[in-house]
Amino acid sequence: MKQLSPSLPILQESLFGPSDELIFRLAFEPDTVAESLRNSILRVPHYAAMVEALSNPQPILDIEVTEHVMPEWLQDEIRRTCESATATFDETPQPGQIRLITEVIGPEGSTGLDLSHPLSVCLNYPYPDMPDEIWHGWLVTPETDYANYWDVLIEDTDGPCDPQAGMVQITTPVYIYLPSTNRVIGQLSPERVAALRSVSAEMLSGTKPDISPHPGYPFVRKTLNGHSVLTGTPLGGKDDPRWKYQSLYADILVALNEPVELAMDAARERVAVTAPSTVSQIKAWFKKLNEQLLEQAMPWQPGSDLQYAMGSDEADADKVEGKLGDVVHIQAEAGEEGMLSIVLRRCCSDPLTVTVLCEGQIHEQYHLDEQTSPRCRIELDMERQYRLNLALESGQSIANLDFFVS
Repeated sequence: MKQLSPSLPILQESLFGPSDELIFRLAFEPDTVAESLRNSILRVPHYAAMVEALSNPQPILDIEVTEHVMPEWLQDEIRRTCESATATFDETPQPGQIRLITEVIGPEGSTGLDLSHPLSVCLNYPYPDMPDEIWHGWLVTPETDYANYWDVLIEDTDGPCDPQAGMVQITTPVYIYLPSTNRVIGQLSPERVAALRSVSAEMLSGTKPDISPHPGYPFVRKTLNGHSVLTGTPLGGKDDPRWKYQSLYADILVALNEPVELAMDAARERVAVTAPSTVSQIKAWFKKLNEQLLEQAMPWQPGSDLQYAMGSDEADADKVEGKLGDVVHIQAEAGEEGMLSIVLRRCCSDPLTVTVLCEGQIHEQYHLDEQTSPRCRIELDMERQYRLNLALESGQSIANLDFFVS
């Protein structure tokens, strides 16, 4: 098996070790570091040695200097860094924009997390009603050797782009609190964004790759929509180092969730009461949804699981809940102002694909099975038009539901 670079121990140290800034503070301003954190770091011998070397520098001895030719990969990295740093990017958030994160910021300011390794995200679309705060996107990382079948590599034609942006991990979708991002390091074209979304849709639909695992070897392939992308190969067995690579980034991404949750909690507090006009709209929409469900080929059983057991067929005027045949349980209720929250839970043994179209374009897609998750939650803006398609793995369409308020 090819030796992937950087090695996993080096990457783990880079992601979870103390930042350079923190080491310098320990050496020159130790009182600015909490005692518990200071003691925890200094207990590690090589960190303690770094702090000691900075605190008590030794005289520089005469060293014979030998000229070396700079390797091509380093020359290329310097070139890309300079091109990205001098490029003029539009700072307005937009799909395909790659943003750098060097400090985790929340609604109340810095969370105090020592982020030793910069992170990057590629923006996809804004969260409804919060375009200046929260965006959906994908993690972007530099370690292209670890690319799998669903990781799209950044190519020269995507430039200028900082070397920190090596590949877009479609397997790692994220919601990001925009104030945590401090600068733009790249901008992908609308065509490339369409390619990323196509790869995401294929992954969520359960498409099975037809090639063997070869860690460290990228290849060019076509998406179902005809987009050309450079990706890695499928993940192999438990000895494939890319499994560990994914878990390392999954662990560090937990830190990015806190600001998003805090921002959404603040938004809920701002909208404590739904306006009466919105309530009447929601009730009218739920009536319309019930009518659509009754028109489907599969029988619609309104009510909760508890109501089924008690033999009740009463429906709550402020929500829709029930089973569509023995395939899927649907629950829809009012969320924040102007929003609808829909939870779908698979009840059948066959995998179920849920596709959400927004004004004719694929907005989200979920694959419900034993390997991923048997349920999903979808948040919809009532001011936009959606269509929800439910289909079995065989391709058989179960239902098409339109979501809009006229």
